[in-house]
This record gives sequence, C-alpha cells and structure tokens, in this order.
Amino acid sequence: MPNNNIQVIPFCAPLPQGEGTGVVGTITLRGQSAIIWFGWGEIETCENDATMIVERSVGEVAHIGDGNPAMGSLSLSMPPPKHINYAPPSTQLLGGNSEEDMILGQQVSCRLAKKIGWPIYVSCSFNESGEEGNEFGLGLDVSPAMAVAVAEKEVAKILLREKERMTGDS
Repeated sequence: MPNNNIQVIPFCAPLPQGEGTGVVGTITLRGQSAIIWFGWGEIETCENDATMIVERSVGEVAHIGDGNPAMGSLSLSMPPPKHINYAPPSTQLLGGNSEEDMILGQQVSCRLAKKIGWPIYVSCSFNESGEEGNEFGLGLDVSPAMAVAVAEKEVAKILLREKERMTGDS
C-alpha cells in the first residue's frame, strides 16, 4: 500500500571553515519521492533544547541551524532503469538568476535519484543576490560547490535512512 503521508525533515550541515555559517534546508517526503530545498544559514553548537528548529548530531556535539534561503531554481531527476547504467533523466522545472545554482541543483538531483532510486526535486540558493538568507555565505572562503557537497552528503544519509525505514531496503 503506498505511503501518502507527507513528512518534512529539516536539516543543517556545518561547514568546517564556516564559523557559524553552514547549509540549512528541508527534505519533504511523500511516498517514494523527495523535494530538497537548501541554502546558506546560521549554524550554532548548543545544548539540547526543545525549542530548536533544526538539530544535527556530529559525534557528541549538537548543531542547530536557522535561515530562510530563497527558493532558487528547481530541478527534477528520475531514477534511471535499474538494468541499464544510464544517467538519470533530468529537467529544469524553474529557472533562476544564478546559472551556477541551476547547474549545482541539477547535478545533485541526478546523483541522488541514481543513488536513492526515487524521483528527486532539488532547489538550492547560494548565489542569488538580495534575498534574505543568502547574506550568510558572503565573505566566506567556502565555494557554493563545497557547501552543496556537504549538504548532498547529509541529505543522502537522511534519504537512505528514510528509504530503509519505509521499505526495508538498504
């Protein structure tokens, strides 16, 4: 029986050289598909607190994140057929002001669709200007590609865990 529940999973990923700045976002699951939205945000090390919005454990250290990344471009990738080693079919559903964000989002959606085996939508916003939430990354010695790689690793762990929980697959 298909799972028609919608689950929203907030996440944050601190950057090694971010000094309080990292990647924040949400993963929205409905059945066996995911919408991933992320961008710059503030990351703090903290004690456990029930009021925290986003929490992530790194060893024994808890991190929370807060930010309002603008919705950037939106990409969709479908999983490739299992018996053929093709690249996942992918398309740009919404454009944006930043070509780099469009390319990064499409690359992430392709890799995750292939790895997870689900349709994956991705919106990332690291280079859009003038929107609340994007000023966090300014002045950092961290490229958007590095931030996206950190976010993708965190998202893949979450999606694989949720896939295993929902279907029993690994």
